[in-house]
Amino acid sequence: MDSILNYVNQFDGIKREWISDFTEYMNLNHPDITPVIWFRMPTYRIGTLFFAFSVTKNHFTFHTNDEECMDILKKSFQKASFGKRSVQIKYKYKSDAYIIYNMIEYLVNKMKAG
Repeated sequence: MDSILNYVNQFDGIKREWISDFTEYMNLNHPDITPVIWFRMPTYRIGTLFFAFSVTKNHFTFHTNDEECMDILKKSFQKASFGKRSVQIKYKYKSDAYIIYNMIEYLVNKMKAG
């Protein structure tokens, strides 16, 4: 857990706010899923499914290897950009964070169902 805290603490301002909100959400709501730093970002994994968070200069990124999840996200966001396995949300669209929280719950349930 120290590695996650170290990751969060390297940022300030809006970057820290976003990454801290999501890692704290996981700590509070899913303490049974132990995060790791994987490819330099907080990652949550059960079996072969994973999701992770990262921040850049202009946006927060949610990463996952779940293709169904990415299809749902593409239908859910109006102002986001997409990579192969990621969605980028500009910091000014903080109200869109709830979509990611809902997707986290979807993925955690899917992961635990096996």
